[in-house]
Amino acid sequence: MWRPKLGPDDTSVLTARVWPTDVDVSVANQSAYAVYFEMARVDLQLRTGLAKLAAKRGWSAPLASINIQFRKPLKRFQKFKLSARIAYWDDKWIYVEHRIARHGKTIATALSKSLVIGREGRIAPLKLAAELGMSVARPSMPPMIETYLEAERLMHEHVDAWSSTLDYLESAG
Repeated sequence: MWRPKLGPDDTSVLTARVWPTDVDVSVANQSAYAVYFEMARVDLQLRTGLAKLAAKRGWSAPLASINIQFRKPLKRFQKFKLSARIAYWDDKWIYVEHRIARHGKTIATALSKSLVIGREGRIAPLKLAAELGMSVARPSMPPMIETYLEAERLMHEHVDAWSSTLDYLESAG
């Protein structure tokens, strides 16, 4: 909260450490990584002013999805850098890129998708920017986001088909 403010194109960078509660046997478990990425997302919200505005207006910013790619393990007590930046937004969603690095090497990356909602429903990202006093134009959609959206669509189709099969098998008895 006392760190320098960030604009919509800036990157949040934090230093963190793997604690014994973050590990299974000797390396950080996947739920710890999800918490690390959430820490970076919250830092981004705090430093852009979104968290303060959301608290004032009764808004929340729930996470809709996150895709995490693990490259190397983090071991107990290791320090690492955690970064997050807004990669893209559309009329509804805000996409945030995350990275965990140690000694300049990527340990894990993630792409999260969230929105801001309030009593009045969904709050458009451009409205958020205006309320925060930021003048921004929507960037063009990066290929990574296009691929992410296609993967989400395929996953939903697959799960829907699989669920129908399970429903059939349950009813058949």
